[in-house]
Amino acid sequence: MEDERINIFVIKHKQALDNHLCPECGMIMQEAQRSDESGFVFVWWECPRDNCWGQWLEKKASVMSVA
Repeated sequence: MEDERINIFVIKHKQALDNHLCPECGMIMQEAQRSDESGFVFVWWECPRDNCWGQWLEKKASVMSVA
């Protein structure tokens, strides 16, 4: 039973991240800040809903174009 609840949590968390949904309330997150550092892009996401403090930092590899 505990393993099943953990699996459901992991699936829901991944869906929230993939769709940029607030982990607290489910609202669509807004990009608050972005920076490029050492080959990575860091994006800070915040929930726009009043009285919700949902947020997260996303780290992804920078995409370099080939000329």
